Amino acid sequence: MVVAMLVGINKCKQWELDKIVEMRRTRRVVQRITARLREKNFKTIQNARNMRKRAAAAKAAAEKKMKTEVAPPVYSSQQQAV
Repeated sequence: MVVAMLVGINKCKQWELDKIVEMRRTRRVVQRITARLREKNFKTIQNARNMRKRAAAAKAAAEKKMKTEVAPPVYSSQQQAV
C-alpha cells in the first residue's frame, strides 16, 4: 500500500512537471507568434507612413511646379502674319 502511494505521488509529480513544461512551451510559441505579428505590424505601419510621405512630397512638388511654370506666350494674329 505504501508503494502504491509512492507510485501515485511520483505519477502526480511527473504529471505536474509535464504540465509545467507544456505551459512553458505554449508560452514560448505564443511569444514567438506575438513578436512576429508585432514586427509585421510595425513594417506595415512604416510602409503606410512612407507612402503618405511620398504622396505628400509628390503633391507639394506638383504644386510648386505649377507655381513656377511660366505661361506660354500669347500668339496674336499680327505675329503670325510676319
